[in-house]
Amino acid sequence: MTLTRRTLLSSAALVPLVAQAGLLDVGRSEAVFADVVRQVAGVSGLAPVVLTTVREAFVATFGGAALTAFVQAVQGRSVDDLLAGGHAALGEQIRFIALALFTGEVQTGEQTKVTLYPWSLAWATLGFSKAPGLCGGPAFGHWAHAQ
Repeated sequence: MTLTRRTLLSSAALVPLVAQAGLLDVGRSEAVFADVVRQVAGVSGLAPVVLTTVREAFVATFGGAALTAFVQAVQGRSVDDLLAGGHAALGEQIRFIALALFTGEVQTGEQTKVTLYPWSLAWATLGFSKAPGLCGGPAFGHWAHAQ
């Protein structure tokens, strides 16, 4: 095949379409991952910061390729089906998501970060309290009082 100006220009016109297809794939991947996070949480109304932080922590811990494989394995299946399937890697990744959601902590290597503490689902299980600083009052909130 000889490269002509017409061939070059016509193939250059396809570059934006390829980029657009890649963005659609990323958006679909994020939607599937967010659906899994909601399934693990057991609630549909999670703050966007929670979904973003869990995804970023997942990628930091397992890698981008693992996120892609996870999303491909999950599509159209429930978390219960995945856990019943006996996939050790998927089970570990789902436990990672659950731990981040319910404790607000993300373990990366030797370091534990408390990135989701105020949004931790453990606080939702307590009808009598909220996270410090979010429960009213200045600074640390009502947690500053000894009562």
